[in-house]
Amino acid sequence: MQQEVTDALRDAITSGGFPPGARLLEQDLARELGVSRAPIREAFRLLTGEGLVVTVPHKGTSVVELGREDTVEIFRLRAAIEPVAVERLIELDNPEHRAELREIIDLLRASLPERDPITVASLDMRFHERMCELAEMPRLLQAWRALGNQLRTYFTIAEHFYDDDAVVSNHEQVVQAIESRDIPYACDVIHRHILGGGELMATRWATGREA
Repeated sequence: MQQEVTDALRDAITSGGFPPGARLLEQDLARELGVSRAPIREAFRLLTGEGLVVTVPHKGTSVVELGREDTVEIFRLRAAIEPVAVERLIELDNPEHRAELREIIDLLRASLPERDPITVASLDMRFHERMCELAEMPRLLQAWRALGNQLRTYFTIAEHFYDDDAVVSNHEQVVQAIESRDIPYACDVIHRHILGGGELMATRWATGREA
């Protein structure tokens, strides 16, 4: 039950059911999920550790709100983590891994005409998460998920983030770099890809705030 409650709240937060800054009330959530308040409190504790919620004394618990510096930090950390996954994928050299990543890119390409930022963001993040899963490094995956879930709370309101087909070509370049089996080159490609996304997000975040 505890896992189900935590998963349900995490999914609601990362899918935009509870937007950044939203208050989370124990009593209301317990009633909605049909549980006591104890598993809700424990879920709050676990999600605090994941960086998804924050509890302030005398004010309660709410969904975290990312600022510009938060997003910059998250992308810099991803830029340090994901090259390790890319290096490992090259070492494993499994064609099925690359085929899986290309399938996600195909879904991403097919989703663009709809201009649904949530779907595009979900597939974008799924590509990177799957890359880390396929690397078969559980600690790396755990670290990535902690960062990725925080970003998902931002993507639910970032309607202005994805606006062209570069999101497809950029991910194709990552797979092509892995196929090259040139580790320094591939690590550089994923590093630049992540930092480029971070710069774009920081710029768009500032623009959105000004608007």
